[in-house]
Amino acid sequence: MDIGSIGAIIGPMVGLSVAAIVAYRDIKGSKTPAERRFKIKSIICMGIAAILLTVLPFVLSRIGIIQEWLAWMAFALFFILLVPTELWAKKRRATLRGEKA
Repeated sequence: MDIGSIGAIIGPMVGLSVAAIVAYRDIKGSKTPAERRFKIKSIICMGIAAILLTVLPFVLSRIGIIQEWLAWMAFALFFILLVPTELWAKKRRATLRGEKA
């Protein structure tokens, strides 16, 4: 096994582990039941979006169903939408906590 193959295996494992830890801490840090429900729903939605806009297009491009540039466009779209989505979620969480956004 070369270093690229090892990185291709270990990289996603580390990324998913960190994401799981952050999601767990985020849910445990909820102050109200409504905030906790919102966090769980937003984590699930972001996970689905990550799969649909990153993993799925690359798999489809590797098996020849879509062109590779389209997979890269979906990947870019995910990161373009990530920032406004996180800003909206932050305001929503503050509202659910009863804080000023």
